[in-house]
Amino acid sequence: MEAALPGGVGIPPGPSERPARLRRLGCRSPRAETQSTHARWLKQYLPLVEAGTWAWLEIGESNFLPQPLPKGVVASAFANREIHLVLANYSPAATEITTSDPFVPVGEQGGVPARKWNLGPRSLQILRRCA
Repeated sequence: MEAALPGGVGIPPGPSERPARLRRLGCRSPRAETQSTHARWLKQYLPLVEAGTWAWLEIGESNFLPQPLPKGVVASAFANREIHLVLANYSPAATEITTSDPFVPVGEQGGVPARKWNLGPRSLQILRRCA
């Protein structure tokens, strides 16, 4: 509910009033959307930070990649009980990355092992190496 100041200027609803107003309008709370997105990424990220994990950030030449990465693309490797490779495309253009070994996307159930990865502009892909 908006409060009116003298002169007819309205004050927007406070934070505690916004969720009820959004529900009345049939909108999903932006906070709920944010929480589910954070939960999804956290679930993918947790295996990368287990106790005893070794991390190599912003790797260049390595056994994981048969060719240099395109400009704006960064790779990081995490090793514990499994090997993970994180590919981040900071550029505004999509690109394709080839890995030396087959990997599967961490966020997909029953992911198909692959060596070629399409990264959209400004995207991140967390991969797990196949045994």
